[in-house]
Amino acid sequence: MSDETKKPQSAENLAPAARTKSKTDWKLVGVAALVLAVFGGATFVMNGGKDSLMSSVSPVASVAPATDATNGITPAAGEDEAPVEAAADSVTDTPATTPADAGAVDEDPVVARINDREIRRSEVLPVMMQALNGQNVEPSQIFPFFLEQYVSGELVIEKAKESGIEKDPMYQEQINLVKDQIARNVFLVKMADEALSDDALQALYDKEIGNVPEVDEIRARHILVKTEEEANAIIKSIKDGGDFEAIAKDKTTDPSGKANGGDLGFFSQQDMVKEFADAAFAMKIGDVSESPVKTQFGFHIVKVEEMRKRPKPSFDEVKDGLEQELRKQILENYLSELRKDSTIEIFDFNGKPLPEAPAMGEIPPAAE
Repeated sequence: MSDETKKPQSAENLAPAARTKSKTDWKLVGVAALVLAVFGGATFVMNGGKDSLMSSVSPVASVAPATDATNGITPAAGEDEAPVEAAADSVTDTPATTPADAGAVDEDPVVARINDREIRRSEVLPVMMQALNGQNVEPSQIFPFFLEQYVSGELVIEKAKESGIEKDPMYQEQINLVKDQIARNVFLVKMADEALSDDALQALYDKEIGNVPEVDEIRARHILVKTEEEANAIIKSIKDGGDFEAIAKDKTTDPSGKANGGDLGFFSQQDMVKEFADAAFAMKIGDVSESPVKTQFGFHIVKVEEMRKRPKPSFDEVKDGLEQELRKQILENYLSELRKDSTIEIFDFNGKPLPEAPAMGEIPPAAE
């Protein structure tokens, strides 16, 4: 879909720019700083083998059908994040090589030695990946930075245990905090697991996707020029037998149109600026606009090539996204019920009662 026909979007609705793989040392140092900050602090991640209960992913946003690839405008894609996951998988449960394997590549090599203890890659890599928290970085690039800090951390751990730190009140306080976090998260994961069912997921699918009214889409081509005179001359040329696609490649000022003959792919009426959408959806398959269509981008000549109902994704295609949304709903409903059954008082920063919220429609008094 061309930028010269799409409806302008607000900043918050624009798709985030694709991430690219780090190529320079300063980028690696930046990621390393993030790793060190995370690795040095007390962090806890509880997924229970499932996506976070606190996920805010909406099934509508996460499972909406992608724009048809025939539009010729392919969004920039981020680098595949598979290398990080693949690297982790490659070192899981892999036996160390033996002398008999001379010449073979060690799939789980020793990457450091601390006194008499060997540290293998499989020990370090999962911790590094957790600290990276989804950062799109080749593991082998960031590994040396992380390994240095991992070794330092292990040295400190050894000394801490030798000192009897486990008996220190501060240590016990931190342990209790982590225990509370674990208890809360495990309880919520198990509670959501019990409430999840295929019937509940199917009901959510029907509500969010299956029962949503069908959307009409058309596939069209366009030629964009600066003046009405140019547009009229092109319309006459097409009526005289000129090939629309060839003329689009030659005459259009839309950069994407020069490559794909003005092909916009499939789009709905809401996807385009009003003037363009109204003209295109008033036409039939094979029609070429009788007069130029003026928009904020210039003058368009439009040709409609196909019409269809927008395909809906299947249940299996969106099941993971639906499960995330259902877990979120289960959690919100559970917390709401907990609060209803409890007596709760909330005070301000100084421990004073909060002012009562104004009733619906009531205008709060102006501050003195």
